[in-house]
Amino acid sequence: MEGFRILEITQPSEVHVTALQLTVEQEIEPKKKRKITVPLEDLELIICTGANIRLSTMALSVLSENKIGVIIIGKDYMPSSIVLPYDANVRNASIAKTQLNMDSEIKGKIWQKIVQKKIENQAKCLTLLGLDGTKELMEMIPQVNPDDPENIEGMSAKFYFQQFHPGLVRRNDDPINSVLNYGYAIVRNTIIRDVVCAGFYPAIGIHHEGPFNGFNLADDLIEPWRAMVDVVAHDIVSSQTNLSREQRKQLTLVLHNACMINGEKNTISNGINIMIQSFKTAIEENNAEFLKLPDILPVEKIEVISE
Repeated sequence: MEGFRILEITQPSEVHVTALQLTVEQEIEPKKKRKITVPLEDLELIICTGANIRLSTMALSVLSENKIGVIIIGKDYMPSSIVLPYDANVRNASIAKTQLNMDSEIKGKIWQKIVQKKIENQAKCLTLLGLDGTKELMEMIPQVNPDDPENIEGMSAKFYFQQFHPGLVRRNDDPINSVLNYGYAIVRNTIIRDVVCAGFYPAIGIHHEGPFNGFNLADDLIEPWRAMVDVVAHDIVSSQTNLSREQRKQLTLVLHNACMINGEKNTISNGINIMIQSFKTAIEENNAEFLKLPDILPVEKIEVISE
């Protein structure tokens, strides 16, 4: 079983790993400390939010070996970096080779499938939120061709966000975008971790080709999951771009929300892993039909355990 706990560290701390146990030591008053201990097998993600959080290189190494993501939150309260396991990429050179040898036809069909599912989930998100626009989005899905040369994805996104929040401009620096961007970053970093652990080269995407983006593949695979952040983010009201701890917690726990994938209800976190394993099969078999993508569900927590 994959880890399921999300640990956020907000206070100055010393973090140690001993005998497959993570220990966080914090000074609560002069010469008095408290300790929190969590088994590594329970951990899925560690988010370091506060200043003066000290992890040794050995601790980071053990966490990576156990496929536990470590996200560092910057001064703007947005994720600034993620610690990823290196070993997985080295051992699975054959996977990376298969990825590099994908031809344009399979890439185009995979991107078509991703975009269609993204639009479908956005349409369902509007329905779940009681907003207009579902019918128009559903009508766009059959228009998506392999590789989406008409950019239906871009047109549908523009329409969708005007229904989601009238007047919203995604590039603006405002409270609504801060909420969305934080939630997307949490999901994206989970995808990055699983992509690397599966042995893929994360800079090589299906559609995204940014020369200075080391995670083009994650930016392709995140698309069907965005609406699952949106359905939570819509009702998180913020008057400033810096999010509160409670707001960040709500967005982080999106990973424990339910989705449908491969005919079964699962957490978003587990669903991401299912998607990536199916992506491996799809490119090995040169058949986009093997790719399993998620369906959005009403907000429901599964295994809601956080620290």
